[in-house]
Amino acid sequence: MVDGKSLKEDMNEEKERLSRMTWEQKKEHIWEYYKIPIIAVAVLIAAIIGIVYMFRLNDYENVLYTVVTDGGIQGMDKKEDRLTTEFTEYLGIDGKKERVYFDNNYTLTYTNSVDQDPYISAEKIMTQIATGSIDALITDKSNLRGFSTTDESAFIDLTTCLTDEEFNKVSDYVIYYKLSDGTELPVALDLTATKLVKDMGLSVKNPCFAIVRSSTHIDNATAFIRYAFDLD
Repeated sequence: MVDGKSLKEDMNEEKERLSRMTWEQKKEHIWEYYKIPIIAVAVLIAAIIGIVYMFRLNDYENVLYTVVTDGGIQGMDKKEDRLTTEFTEYLGIDGKKERVYFDNNYTLTYTNSVDQDPYISAEKIMTQIATGSIDALITDKSNLRGFSTTDESAFIDLTTCLTDEEFNKVSDYVIYYKLSDGTELPVALDLTATKLVKDMGLSVKNPCFAIVRSSTHIDNATAFIRYAFDLD
């Protein structure tokens, strides 16, 4: 009830007023008296659309997350490069619900004495290694030691994921990490002679591939080695 009138009576009066107006007058009248609820509804609809969009956008799993430092392949930042496309097909995944991600937004090369980007990148990578949120690393082989200690490597022993036959096939490209007790672990593979460099233009200097010990997708990281070195 408003001023002794029922809702039905108010609605009838509003309908009568609108019936006497031109189209332009109706638009002005509706906006003048109903702009707040109209805006509120528009904001609500936009918020719902945004939530649905973000949910769909993030409703996937990275089945191999590889950090690439100081380089990449054309289109890698948009996941439209040949490597991402081909390796997605190699794994037999759809690239939507399950994806491979080569993240080349990292640099470990200092350009001057006040450059903070390499320090920030290194900190991010070490944090990801510690939390198990990174599976592998493609970087200059000189960078590997910076993520390990003298008593422990941050990367897995490749003999634990490759068969003896596979390891023998890539033995010429193995990069070893020496521990303080003299043990040498095969922790990475030099990618220089692979199709990534020869055919796809991987621009990382002295590129090597290493699987992080805390990776949750070691099988897919191992599959990458088979793909890169044509071991199948």
